[in-house]
Amino acid sequence: MIGGSHPSAVRSPVAALNLLLRSTGLKMFFILTLALLPLGIIALAASLQAIRTADLEKEALLRVAVAQSARKLTADIHSDRTAMQLTVDALAERACLCPRHFSRVFKQLFHCTPADFVEELRLTEARRRLLGLHGSVESIAESVGFRSSDAFRRAFERRIGITPSAFRRHSRMTAGAKSHSSMRAAA
Repeated sequence: MIGGSHPSAVRSPVAALNLLLRSTGLKMFFILTLALLPLGIIALAASLQAIRTADLEKEALLRVAVAQSARKLTADIHSDRTAMQLTVDALAERACLCPRHFSRVFKQLFHCTPADFVEELRLTEARRRLLGLHGSVESIAESVGFRSSDAFRRAFERRIGITPSAFRRHSRMTAGAKSHSSMRAAA
């Protein structure tokens, strides 16, 4: 033949596909592939959903552990136990987490760092104790877990806006004025 081509050697892609589709094994392969494809997609979607559910459950357990740790922390301060041991490491250990992960989850839940949370709890308890008549500012500072009365004074002034001594004086004057006005109203 001229040009060196043989008519049976030149086939169109459609003809090649028709030749392949005549094979029973290949037909079965395509039929099974098309039939099983939706099942594969469903299985993939179910697997992804199971992974997502497991992640949500894990996150919920972490939230519970951190919340329990925060409640325990609050109870420790209110029960007048030594608050000096309230460190991120100690809190993370109570929550069965590493300190870095505990801090990350804690900040996500409470929108503050564990150190800020502890300081706020200490200052709240210190304000309550300053309203009482017993205890010096120094002893209150130590009892709520500050390392020194100076650190307590700085933290108190930074968060509350006045010194602990001024807070105590102001609360006594306010309480005295209230009792004086109630005595005049009774008379």
